[in-house]
Amino acid sequence: MKNIILSIALLIAAGTTALHAGENKFNLSEVKKNISKRISVPENLKKTNFKGYVLVSFQVDANGRIEVLATNSENADLACHVEQQLEKMLVKGKLEPGKVYNLRLDFTVI
Repeated sequence: MKNIILSIALLIAAGTTALHAGENKFNLSEVKKNISKRISVPENLKKTNFKGYVLVSFQVDANGRIEVLATNSENADLACHVEQQLEKMLVKGKLEPGKVYNLRLDFTVI
């Protein structure tokens, strides 16, 4: 069986998409763990030596629901899969509502 490794790197951008310096890192770490447990490589891409990434900009509403603002990836199927999975997630109380966050999600099948 193929092993799937999902590593997530949080990218911090300048300007209005930047995280506040005083942001609670426990909350960000918890959100990253939550996301890594729930998103895997889609079945149609589970082939040996698959590598891909998706850059995601999102914000959270007052109910904790993720709204994906933009995705960018070389693989449209992977980007669509990530967007669908993120929009099913709730992160209530973990991130500031209305603030824009950026993630880079890296996927590797070995």
